[in-house]
Amino acid sequence: MYEWLPADGGELFFCLMYFALVMEFENRAALDEYLKNESYVVEGVWKKVEVEMMNVVLVNGEKRA
Repeated sequence: MYEWLPADGGELFFCLMYFALVMEFENRAALDEYLKNESYVVEGVWKKVEVEMMNVVLVNGEKRA
C-alpha cells in the first residue's frame, strides 16, 4: 500500500507501508465474514486487502508457515 502525502510547503513525499497478517479460516466465506467486520477495513484504515493462500508444514506437531 502506498500513497503520495502532502508535506509542509506543498511538497510531496512517498509513503510505502506493508503489513502482513497470517490467519487461518475454514473457507473463503469465513474470511469474507471476518473482513466485513474487521475494524481497520470498516473504518478505511486498510484501503486495499490482498489475500493469498500459503502452505503450512507441521513440525513436531506444530504448524509452521
